[in-house]
Order: sequence, then structure tokens, then C-alpha cells
Amino acid sequence: MNYLTKTQLAVIVFFIPLVFKMANLPGLLYAECGADGYVALGLVTAVEFLQLFLVLFVVKMGGLGAIFERYGRVAYLLLSLPLYFVMGTKSVVFFSEVYFYVCDYLVYNVPALPIVTVSLLVVFYLATKGVKAVGRVFELSVWLLPLIVLFGLLFGKVNLSWQYLTPVLEDGGLRALAGVDKYLLYAFDFSPLLFFKIEEKKNVRVVLSAILCVGAVMFCYVLLVASYGRATFLISDAFAHLASFNVVISEIGSLDWPSALLWITTAVGNVSLKFSAMGEGFRYMKIRREVGLLLLTVLIGVLVLFVFSGYREILALVLSPVRYVVVGIEIVVPVVLLALLGNKNKQKKVVYAT
Repeated sequence: MNYLTKTQLAVIVFFIPLVFKMANLPGLLYAECGADGYVALGLVTAVEFLQLFLVLFVVKMGGLGAIFERYGRVAYLLLSLPLYFVMGTKSVVFFSEVYFYVCDYLVYNVPALPIVTVSLLVVFYLATKGVKAVGRVFELSVWLLPLIVLFGLLFGKVNLSWQYLTPVLEDGGLRALAGVDKYLLYAFDFSPLLFFKIEEKKNVRVVLSAILCVGAVMFCYVLLVASYGRATFLISDAFAHLASFNVVISEIGSLDWPSALLWITTAVGNVSLKFSAMGEGFRYMKIRREVGLLLLTVLIGVLVLFVFSGYREILALVLSPVRYVVVGIEIVVPVVLLALLGNKNKQKKVVYAT
């Protein structure tokens, strides 16, 4: 199985919930529940980490690989295929957001095909190299954060109106709950870790990273609302607008390139993590890893280019009842794995992945 260090895990834990919660979601959430959005996002992210620690506990017990060893290929398929549906659905949604970001914010009048092709080739390459390569990409991305902060201090202009953050939970939190329900698909995104091995060390860095992530998600939403006020619902690509610091144009172009590079890198890394997890599962299904990943890449490309090719189509998918299926699988499968791996009476079977 592929292997992650605890340092790589801590970085992934920080970025995975953050990257797509700071894209189109803040504008959508503000339209649904106004200033309550930062409370809703913070609550969802905090609950998300409860799932993470359940997943990490299952991984410590052997994860999906242990299911294959103890219960055989059929049990492995029954538990992994629902996760493939989850990761495939989220890959379509998240990869579409990468495409929208590039087309709407970075460049203009560029056809979809070259952008989708190049981005998916990067995802395919990282997935074939394994989760350790994906983790390394996330590690390198961290070094862009100080550069972004430096650019903000040197060039930024702050014009914040804190009154737009109130009133909060005026109706007892009903609007916040409605927003959470509507965009539930963006929650719970750690199930790919069930396919990997993780370094057996204390989780202090992971816990600290989780706390920092919750704070960062809420802080970014607060800054966005304080900056754009009641026009927040019009903002797509939230992180890009935040990191523009209100003054980004120079004679040679935009000064917010470090933030653009960070978002694209972590967004592609997010999708690559899902592809890598599915690639890890292929070898238990008697499918050659590279062949399976190539077919998966083509499938996602076709779906993004021809089925969910526009913002309305993607939003329809996000708001569809599929979101309940996705979140249900994300919660139920780790619980079932925990119960099966905790069965001390079940001896390991001599079964090998080919």
C-alpha cells in the first residue's frame, strides 16, 4: 500500500477541507444564510474532523487492505465501490471548479479542452506516482503561504466593514442549518485515506492542523464578508478575490500569482489524492493500476467536458439528492470497517492482491 508520513498528513488535513470551501461555496452559502455562513462553515469543518479521526483509527487497524486480508475480495469490493462513487462524484465537482477558476479568473477566451486535458494529465501523473508524491506536492505548497502573506503586507489595501458580519444566528441557526443541508456535498472528504498506510506516530501535528484549519476556514469567510458585504453572493473564486488584496495589477500583470499557484496546486492535489486512492484499490480488483487510472481519467474528462460542462449542471449535481448518498457513504463505510476490523474472532485469510 502507499504510505504517508505524519507531516504530509498534517499538511493534507489543513488543505483538504479548506481549498474547495474557499472557492464558489462562500458566495453560494452567503446567498443561502448570509452572515451565518461562517458559523455554518466552522461547524461543518469541525464535524468533518470527527470523521477524520474515525478514519485514522480505522487506518491504524489496517484500513481497507486489512479487510481484503481478513474477509476476501468480495467484501473489499462491497466496501470500496461505494467509496469509488463518492470520490468519482467529488472529483467531477471539484475538477470542474478548477476549470471554472482557470477560465473565469486566470485567463479568458480559452477553450475547455486544453485546460481539462493538461490538468487531468497532471492528476493522472501524480496518481500513478502514488500518495507519497501527492503528499510531497502538498508539503511544497506550504511554502507559498509566507509569500502570500508578504505580498499582502507589502501591497495590500485593507477596507473591511465588520457590520456586515451581524446579525448572527438571529433565527436560532435555522438559516445556517439550511445552508449546511443544501451544500452538504462539500463536507466529509477524508475517506480516500482508508486506502493508504500512514506513519505510526502521535497525532499531535494532525490535531493542531485540524484546529488551524477550522480557524482558517472561518477567518477567510469573515474576511470575505467584511470585504464585499452584501455583494458576497456575487463572488466566485473566493480565495482568489481574498488574496488579491484589493491591489494586484502591475505593468506585467497580476501580483496575486502566488495565491493562484497555491489554490491550483492544492486543488489538483485534492483530486489527485482521490485518484491515487482509487488507483490503490485497482490492484485488489485484478486491474492494472495504470490502465485503471487511465480509464478513470478519460471518464472524468468526458463527464466534465460533455455532461457537467457548465456551472448550472455542476450546481444541479451539488444540490441533487446525490449529496445525501455521498455523505451517508462517507459516514457509514468507516463505521462498518471499524466493526469488521474490531471482530477479534475473524482470522486473517491467505489472500493476495494481484
